Amino acid sequence: MRASLVAHLAERLPAHLVPDLIEVVGHFPLTPNGKLDRAAFDAPVPRASVGLADDLAGLFAEVLSVDAVAPDDDFFALGGTSLTATALASRIRVELALEASVATVFDAPTPAELANALSATDAADATDAVDTAGAVNAVGVAEATAPASPVPVSPADSAGGRT
Repeated sequence: MRASLVAHLAERLPAHLVPDLIEVVGHFPLTPNGKLDRAAFDAPVPRASVGLADDLAGLFAEVLSVDAVAPDDDFFALGGTSLTATALASRIRVELALEASVATVFDAPTPAELANALSATDAADATDAVDTAGAVNAVGVAEATAPASPVPVSPADSAGGRT
C-alpha cells in the first residue's frame, strides 16, 4: 500500500514534494481545541537512519563477536565494555565516515538510537557548515548583516543631511 501511494504521488508531484516516509496511524489525536495534536505523534525515523541502523547493527555484531544484532539490542547488554565501545567508535569513523565518540555510544547504546544520534549530529554539522559560511541559518533564511556605514534613505541623506 505504501509503495503504491508513493508511486502515485511521484507521478503527480515534483520529486521534492514526495514524502520520504508514510506512516499509517489508527486515529488522529486531537487537542482540547479540536486541532491535530502533533506532540502526540512519535518522531518519524528518517529513511537514512533505518539503513544506518542496519549498518551499525552489523558493526555491533563484528565488534562484539556475536552472530546478529537487532536494531533495539543494547550494546552493553550484549557484552560491550568501554574498550569495545572505543573499538566500535573507531570502526564507525573508518567504515561509515561518521564522527562517533565513545560518549555517543554510551548515550545511545542500540543501533537504532545510535543511528538517530549520528544522523542528528551529521545534520547539525551540515547546518553549522552553512551557518559559518554566513549564507543560510538553521531555518534556511539568509542572515541579515548590518551595513558598514549608514545607508542613505533619501537623496538628502546622501548629500550629507543625516548621518
